[in-house]
Order: sequence, then structure tokens, then C-alpha cells
Amino acid sequence: MFGKFKGFIFIRNLPECKKFISDYVTAVIVYRDHVEVIFNVVFSFVANEKSHNLYIKR
Repeated sequence: MFGKFKGFIFIRNLPECKKFISDYVTAVIVYRDHVEVIFNVVFSFVANEKSHNLYIKR
């Protein structure tokens, strides 16, 4: 999923970038010293699918 998105960025496929963002990004929070992106991700490898917010800080 993220590999495809990276490819869309490199070739500047704006419609696919916008679709990815609307499907998988819940929120973007901008601070003075960093940016937080909250993804909406479903882990389907467990018996009962559970929805989790994924926080990635860099």
C-alpha cells in the first residue's frame, strides 16, 4: 500500500495521491517542530478484524 503511494508521488499522479490520502489518512497535525500523520489502518491478519490508528513519528 505505501509502496504504491510512493510510486504515485514520484510520477506525480495527483488523482491517486488524493485517493490514497482520503482513504488512509485520518488527520495531519502540524506543530512547530514536527508533523504527525494519523493513518486509518485495518489489520486483517487476525481472526476478528480490528481497526487501529497508526501513529508514525519521525
